[in-house]
Amino acid sequence: MSERSHFQRSLKRLAQDVLRMGALVEQSFRLSHQALFDRNLETAQHLASLDKRIDGYYHQIEMECVTLMALQSPVAQDLR
Repeated sequence: MSERSHFQRSLKRLAQDVLRMGALVEQSFRLSHQALFDRNLETAQHLASLDKRIDGYYHQIEMECVTLMALQSPVAQDLR
């Protein structure tokens, strides 16, 4: 397996993680709206656990980006 194909697969995994995190952020936004306007305490409490999952994705994505940049030395074309 070549370094570039490994890099490309890593980028695809990274993109999927970003999409998953985005879906959680969207869900969090809808739930926060619902909790606020319906004054739903249970939903508001659920948001705290959802926020921790989002934070986990954020840190995972950030570390993966740093690792890819450090180990793969991407060229400008790879980053577009």
